Amino acid sequence: MNPSQPNHTQRHAQESAAAEQLYSPAAPVRTAAVKTLVTLADDWLADEHVPAEQAGTRVQGIINTLCEYIRSPYAGTDRYLQLTQEEPDEALSTREKRQFYADQAHLIQEGQVRQSILAAIIERVRWVGYVPQRYTYSMSFGTADEETVIGGPWSGFDYDFSGADFFYPVHLAGAFWGGRVTARNATWRDDVFMETSVFNGDASFSGGTYLGKTIYVFGCIYRGNLDRSHCTYGAVEGNYHGYTHDFTAAGSVYRGAADLSNSTYDRGVCSHGNTYYGPADLSGCTYRGKVNYSKNRYGANLTMRGCTYGASAQIGESAHMGDADYSCSVYEADASFYGSRYLGNATFAESQYRGGVYHVSEQFIGSANFDGVQFGHTANPQASSSFLGSSVFAGAMKG
Repeated sequence: MNPSQPNHTQRHAQESAAAEQLYSPAAPVRTAAVKTLVTLADDWLADEHVPAEQAGTRVQGIINTLCEYIRSPYAGTDRYLQLTQEEPDEALSTREKRQFYADQAHLIQEGQVRQSILAAIIERVRWVGYVPQRYTYSMSFGTADEETVIGGPWSGFDYDFSGADFFYPVHLAGAFWGGRVTARNATWRDDVFMETSVFNGDASFSGGTYLGKTIYVFGCIYRGNLDRSHCTYGAVEGNYHGYTHDFTAAGSVYRGAADLSNSTYDRGVCSHGNTYYGPADLSGCTYRGKVNYSKNRYGANLTMRGCTYGASAQIGESAHMGDADYSCSVYEADASFYGSRYLGNATFAESQYRGGVYHVSEQFIGSANFDGVQFGHTANPQASSSFLGSSVFAGAMKG
C-alpha cells in the first residue's frame, strides 16, 4: 500500500466536511472551512507521492468549490444600499433599528468570508516580483517582462465567477491567470482592483455590472481572447454615496481578439496607451463621461462603429495597422483624432460631430470615407491631414 494513502483518505474526508461547513450559519465556521480547503489544496500540490496530474485534479476541485461559494447568492444584497449606510433611517422603530444593525453585521461578516477566499487565491496566483502601482496619467506601464513572468502555485487553474455578486471590494491586482477566467454576468458593487495582471488564457467579463467607485484594470496583458462586451459601468439608482465611477484600463496589451462592445459607461474612461494585436471591437458603446482612447496601437481591424459620446473624446495619436471603422457615431462634445495614422481603410461615414472636432495632422495611407458626416464646429479634415489613398467627402455637411 502506498504509505501516503491514509493521508489521501483523510484529505478527502476533510474536504467533504469543509465543503459542507462553508454553508454553516456561523461565520467563524465558514471562515475556518475556507482555511481548511486552502490548506488541503496546498498539501496536494506539495505531496511528492502524488502524480502532478492527480494533484492538479484535486486542487481544481477545491478551487471549483471555493468559486461556487463566491457565486452563491446572498440575501443581504437585496438591501445593499440600505445596509451600507452608516446609520439606519430615523423613521425606523427601535426594533427595526436593532434589526438593521444585526443585518448590517451579517453583511459585513459574509463579505469578509468571501474576501478571505479571494485573498487566498490572489496570494497563490500573484506573479513573482509583483510591485503594487498607483495609476497616474504619466506613469510608465507594463507588468513584468512578458516572456519571463512566473505565476504562483495556483496560477495554472481555471476560475469561474460567473453570476457572482461581489458586494465587497475585489483585490486581485498582480495576478497571473494561467487558465481560463470567467466572470460573465457578475455584479461588482464595490471597488475592483485587477491592474497589472496577466491573463494567459481566454478571459470573459461580459454582461457585468460595475457599481463601485474605482475600476482598475490598467497595465494588464491579455494573451488569449478577452470578452468585456455588454457591460454597464456606474449605472446605479441614486448617486451611490456620492461616488464617481471611472473605468481605468490604460497601458494594457491584448494579444488575442478583444471584444469590449455594446457597453455603457456612466463616468470617465481612461483606456489610452494600449496595444491590440488582434481585432478589437468597441462598437455600440455609450460614454456619458470623458473618454481617453489616445495613443493606442491597433495591429488588426478596429471597430468603434455606432458609439455615442456625451462628453469630450480624445482618440488621437493612435496607429491603425488594419481597417478602422468609426462610422455612425455621435459626438455631443469635442472630439480629437489629432495625429492618428491609418494604414488600412478608415471610415467616419454618417457620424455626427456636434461639438468641436479635430481631424488634423492625420495620415491616411488607405482610403478615407467621410461620406454623410455632419460637422458642427470643426477643423477642416482636408486642411492639414495627409491623404495618400482615395478619400470621400460626398455629403459631408458643416452645421
